[in-house]
Amino acid sequence: MNPYKKASIVFVGIIFTFSTRFILFGVLIPDECAYHNGKESGLIINLFYELTASNGYHPAPNLLNNIVTFSLGTILGFYFSFLLALKNKKLLN
Repeated sequence: MNPYKKASIVFVGIIFTFSTRFILFGVLIPDECAYHNGKESGLIINLFYELTASNGYHPAPNLLNNIVTFSLGTILGFYFSFLLALKNKKLLN
């Protein structure tokens, strides 16, 4: 595999990692200010986010969130880049 193919696969993986983070944050936390105004945080929010005073009690990703987001984004990025490579056969040669 030439360096351009490897670089494109890594680039797609990075794009999917960041887009996964923003999509998950938007789906799980539609209104981040609600949590410092007294809304109870559920199990998912407690698992994937921390509400600390340094963030103004806004949800901030914790270590588990970073690991899951990075893993999911990397897997999706590699999967879609290989699908793209299979679709465009000249990338495989």
